Formats: sequence, structure tokens, C-alpha cells
Amino acid sequence: MAQAFFPPESLRWKMQNGCVRDCDSLDSGDLESILQALPAPLRGRDFQTLIEIAKTREGRSELSTVNPLPSLLTLVRFLLSHPGSDIIVPSLRLIRNLCAGDAQCQDSFVANGGADAVALAVGCSESAEVVRVGFEVSANVASAGEMHRSVLWRALFPGGFKRGLCSFDDPRIADPACRILHVCVSEKNDRLVELCGLEGVPIMACLIRKSSKIDGVEAEWTQLLLQKICLEETCFSQLFAGLGLRGDSDDHENNISEGGYSVEQVYLLRAISEGLSQQGNDLVISKGVALSVFSIFRSAAGLVRTSSTKEDALPTSSPTVDVLRHALLILRDVCSVEDRKGLLVEPSMLNVEDLQVEDPSTVDSLLSAGLVHFMLGLLQELGEPAIIRKAKNKSRSTGLGSVGNSNGQVAFQAPEGGEEVSPLEPQLVCPYKGFRRDLVAVLGNSAYRRKHAQDEIRRQTGILLLLQQCVVDEDNPFLREWGIWTVRNLLEDNAENQREVAELKIQGPVDTPEISELGLQVKVDPETGRAKLVNVT
Repeated sequence: MAQAFFPPESLRWKMQNGCVRDCDSLDSGDLESILQALPAPLRGRDFQTLIEIAKTREGRSELSTVNPLPSLLTLVRFLLSHPGSDIIVPSLRLIRNLCAGDAQCQDSFVANGGADAVALAVGCSESAEVVRVGFEVSANVASAGEMHRSVLWRALFPGGFKRGLCSFDDPRIADPACRILHVCVSEKNDRLVELCGLEGVPIMACLIRKSSKIDGVEAEWTQLLLQKICLEETCFSQLFAGLGLRGDSDDHENNISEGGYSVEQVYLLRAISEGLSQQGNDLVISKGVALSVFSIFRSAAGLVRTSSTKEDALPTSSPTVDVLRHALLILRDVCSVEDRKGLLVEPSMLNVEDLQVEDPSTVDSLLSAGLVHFMLGLLQELGEPAIIRKAKNKSRSTGLGSVGNSNGQVAFQAPEGGEEVSPLEPQLVCPYKGFRRDLVAVLGNSAYRRKHAQDEIRRQTGILLLLQQCVVDEDNPFLREWGIWTVRNLLEDNAENQREVAELKIQGPVDTPEISELGLQVKVDPETGRAKLVNVT
């Protein structure tokens, strides 16, 4: 490790309110003295040239031979004590580039108090650019090893991170700060516990508020960090709740929706949803997070029930609807996991009431929390798909078009002495395009090779309801495909469900306007009971 460097005796600093300030003995010649004390390869060359040289591995190797970090850090401390200097940012950029993968410079940075110098930069500077580059320096050093991460964490957490992230409007500060945090908590350790604790959650809230203003590659580290601490750890609930509150430093009053959800909460759920999609078959999410997401979905659905507006564009103009959508997508992906500790659940293993077993799977925990009942309830409130409603309206006068059981019970039966009405008339306006499809997808995935879920859907009289979703619907792309997938899963290795479907019979044909326009008509073969198309033109 490089030998520590100590500044000349004539250069002294004192602390005021946690920030370095110059002593009265310093005069205008001190800066020139420090510049002249730089190693020979650095003297007489402008910083921009040195920054470019340090971008390459060969350039860093050349400059590191003269151990430039001690004198550069002395320069940075001096410049921090004289706010307004135009070479503080170039000085930090040079240090940043020198510490990009060069072990000698990274070690020298730590040995010469670089962590404390950066902490002063992000904690006291009034320049957002100084703060951003200070975080970039720390991110490069943190990649060197555990000792470097430990020193930086002690210097920056929590005050440096909180001040740097919450005191400036520049969203570009978020990415390098996330790089440091992600590297420092990449393994389970005390730092991860601290980040998910009382002091860490406000920092994460500030970070998300910054990142929600940008997108794409610039926010990649934020999303990786959120996926780390929210999918695998217990930080999600505290963080989601914290994002719904107004921060002391960031004014996001206009970001709070009428139902209490913020665009930052939308951002958090979207990051988790995208992380799950990228994991594929390796999907990992804790039961606590999954149950929290289900709770959020139920609350958002309750708010949406009071709305009469359908949102077609995605993302929508309503944070509440976006929270609803992303929570539902997370539940869809969570339910796509088919195993319990890597083994398929036996079809006859459990009923939903018997799930009080040791260490139930994440999906089983959701089923115990009422997932099937709630999803089927929303599906019923949406009413039948539009194509079925159109066909029924056209056939109502003929008395045809009902579906029933072999015991003669009609699925849509009018009250005695009254007009025929459908219990599936819409009671809920579809909050966004594809909502019905996503509900069916959650139910279909939850039923895959889980007999207890298949049986629960049957007991909730959901089989006929889900059969009705196997149609084309312009407001729900791929509804038919998800409906077929769901019915397939309901019937797989489940004799009771197969028997219930087999007992359904066609009471009469239904001609949709689309079929009639083609000159065709649906008729029922009296011998086979099967429907067929007949050309009537």
C-alpha cells in the first residue's frame, strides 16, 4: 500500500459546522505552492490533458508511478476551503480517472484520507457537479475491495449520501451514488442492514426521487440497487411507505396523486417488475415482499373502483392506476414460479385451507391471503368481455345464448317475474388497457400444477367465468391466449374441474355481429350438441 502523505506544516485547516474552512494564515500564494508541489509529470500540464491521459490503462499506469494521489488530495482539500475555484471539478475528475481500476491509486486514495476529502466535497460543496464527481470517485475506489468499501461507508453514510442526494435538483447525482451503494451492499452485511434501516430509507427515497426524473441507461444502477434490496431483502415495505411522504429537501408536492400514491412509488414498483421479468426462471422474491405488493394492489384497486375513467396510454396519467398495473404484473410473474424449494407441488398435496405448513412457498402464501377470491371478484366486476355482451344483446329477444349445467340450472337467470339481467354486467370500469388480461394471467399462473389453487377457483365458481375469457377483446390484447392457458391449467390432472366443464352444455347459438357480417350463422348440431358455422348467404 502506498505511503501516507502529509501536507506541509504551513497548510492547516479547521472545521466549521462539519466543513473544512481555511485558517487566517493562508494567503493567495498557498495555491501556487500546492500546485508546484505536484509530482513532475503533473506540473505544467493542464488538467484536461491529464484527465484524458488517465482515461486509458497505460496513462494511469504512467501517472501512478509518481504516486500523485497525496498531493492531489491536498489540492482538493485546499480548494474545498476556498469555494468558487474553477479547478476543483477537474481535480476530482483526474482523481476519478486515476482510481478507475488502478490498484496503486485506489490504495493511495484510502491511505491518504481520500474518503474524508470526498465526504467533505459532498457534504459541504454548493456545486452539484462537485458532488456528482465526488460520488464518481468513491464508486471507482469502492470497486477495489472490502477495505476500501468499509472506509468509504464510514465516511459517507448516512450524512454524505443524504446531503448529496437530497440537497440538489440534478438527477445525474443518483447514478454514481447508486454505484457506491450497490457495491457496498452486494453481499449480506451490516451495511445492507443499515441501508434498509431508519437512516437508510430516507436516502433511498431521495435517490428514487432523483432517478424517477430520468430513464434508460442513466438509471440502470438505481434499478439494480432497488432490485437487490427490495426483491431479496426486507426494505420494500418501509421504502414504499417512505416514498409516499413529502421529503424535507425535495419538493414533490405535485407528485402525490389524489389517492396518496406518488410517481416515486410507481418508479419503485416498475423497477421491481422489470427486475422480475429479467430473472426469468431464476426469479427470486421474498414472501414478505410478495404479500406487501398484494396488499398495495388491493388498496389501489379500492381507489380505482371509485373512478369512472379508463386509461388507454401506458404509463397512464394516474399514479394510482400505474401502481395498480405494476403491482399486478409483479403478482403475475411471482405466480409463474411453479415449485417449492425446487420441487413441483404434488397435485394432491394441499387444499388452500391446509396451507399452514412449515415454510410455505411464496405463491401458497398469496393464495392463503385470498389471491384467488380477490382476483375473481375483480373479474366479475368487469362483467363479461365486450364480444359476449354484444352477442347476448343481439340474441336476448330469441331467448337463446345461455350457458348452463346438465342439471338444468341456467348460468344467467332472471329474477322471477322480472327482465333477464346478467350478474356479470360491468360494475367496474377497466382502469387501463389490458387489465382484464392481466387478472386472467395471475389466475392462470397461480393454477399451474397447483391442485389446491385449481380447486379453490372451482369452489369460488370461477371456472365458467374464466371460460368466458377465451375470446378476442380489443381492449385486452392476448386475452384469448391467456384465457386458454388458464383453462388448460385448471383442467390439468384435476378430475373435478374436468367433470364440471364436461357438464356444461350449449343452450343455444349466439351470433356475433362480426360473424353475421361475414354471412355466417352459428347453429347447434342436434345430434352431437356441437356448434358449427353455416353459410346463410
